[in-house]
Amino acid sequence: MDTPHTTSQRLNQDLCLAYIAKNLLALAPANLSATTFGIELEVLPFFCPAEKQKKPALRPQLLPFNQGKPNLFALLHELVQAQAWQLLLEEHSSAQRPLLGKIVTDHHDYFTCEPGGQLEFSSAPFVSFSAARLRLTAVQRQLDQLFAAHHATLLQVGANPWYSVEEIGLRFTKPRYLAMDAYFSRLSPLGRKMMRQTASIQVSLDAGNDEETMVERYLASQLLSPFAAALFANSPYIGGEKPSSIDGHRAHIWANFEAARSGFPALTKICNERSLAACQQSYLDFLLAAPVIFISSLDFRVPTAPLTFAHWLREGYQGIMPSIEDFSVHCSLHFPEVRPRGTFLELRSVDCQARLWQLVPAAFFAGLLYDSKARQAILGRLLPFVDKLPQLHGAAAYGLQQAEIAEIAAFLMSQAEAGFSRLPANFRDPETTQALQLFNKCFTAEGKTPGGALRQAVLAEGRDFPHLDTYRRIEEHWQDLFA
Repeated sequence: MDTPHTTSQRLNQDLCLAYIAKNLLALAPANLSATTFGIELEVLPFFCPAEKQKKPALRPQLLPFNQGKPNLFALLHELVQAQAWQLLLEEHSSAQRPLLGKIVTDHHDYFTCEPGGQLEFSSAPFVSFSAARLRLTAVQRQLDQLFAAHHATLLQVGANPWYSVEEIGLRFTKPRYLAMDAYFSRLSPLGRKMMRQTASIQVSLDAGNDEETMVERYLASQLLSPFAAALFANSPYIGGEKPSSIDGHRAHIWANFEAARSGFPALTKICNERSLAACQQSYLDFLLAAPVIFISSLDFRVPTAPLTFAHWLREGYQGIMPSIEDFSVHCSLHFPEVRPRGTFLELRSVDCQARLWQLVPAAFFAGLLYDSKARQAILGRLLPFVDKLPQLHGAAAYGLQQAEIAEIAAFLMSQAEAGFSRLPANFRDPETTQALQLFNKCFTAEGKTPGGALRQAVLAEGRDFPHLDTYRRIEEHWQDLFA
């Protein structure tokens, strides 16, 4: 990748801004489509020993990453061999402890693993929802067959319901994750919870190929984030902790684990100027104010005291000045609700959903951001909340229990349905349209969330915590609604 940095020129804010303009917030060429989308799906792998199949335990076992039988790496390696996919190992792998870099499929999508053993599937860009549905179905069928043969399973939910941070451990020990774990251990328990217990569906949408559209999509996606987190809340249980009224533990964690690294950049100047330059400068300010997690050239050492990138850029650290590569790493360790990724925006607010609903968040965002009429409607409705996003983000953990959030979520969902219906017929598909409408009918229009529905199902069974079968039964109930 070309960068604005040369070995003879010391890194400065102007070069960092140029990097953002080229690599993070850049207009797509005018001749390219601006209505593709991508999905990143994080799922939780578990092991269900054969002797417990007839009478499932309260909780399945954690699936080891690369030790014991079965383990996640061995299962994925078996899939790679069967499909003739490409397996790439981390630089620090060994024969005794192989570390997965990524698995690249014949469709140019790929699998990676998160620190708590979460398995992530990252799609190539889809040109339509029918293409997305076909691809996700095919991949999940392959995984289901493989995992079932080894008495393992994959659960799609926003947080690990049964296992604590300590029980999970750091299951994927590449140097980057070890440094992140050490850094977050100094702050609060929430950073380690974020790494080890949470799972999401991330939706990537094209930012646009003209400045007005891109700025509107960037701004509108920020304003949508707390409400999306609320209406898709799907993590009422976490780590075997005592149940509470929280519908989305993942939202609670991400809203509170480190304000300088998550959440939202300053948006007031963007609202006033409506320029791409304002978006780029705002994001640079956000990045510069965030602490550095580790310094790669010092063997991933975590600074002994808080060190913002702005301070490192200005004064250095132990005689080392940052390079553009250090800035790129720092960008990758920044976790805003909307992460700019070149010519597309990665929307990160949503809990992982059951398979029946897994394309609904993408349809929701596409309907609101790709349709200009819906986009203008939500900007008009949400701009008054621009200074309240952190508070709304914190409240999103309670789903739609607050009247104002429930009312705005219902408005957004109705706009999403209308906007999605106006998108080109060859982009949307009948199944996703039906799922979006049914999600609204079952949850949003009733002031409920998937997490709230799960909690009701568990209480109806007379339990404090869900069994694995609880998730299966509630998905079967939702599936029956399609009949």
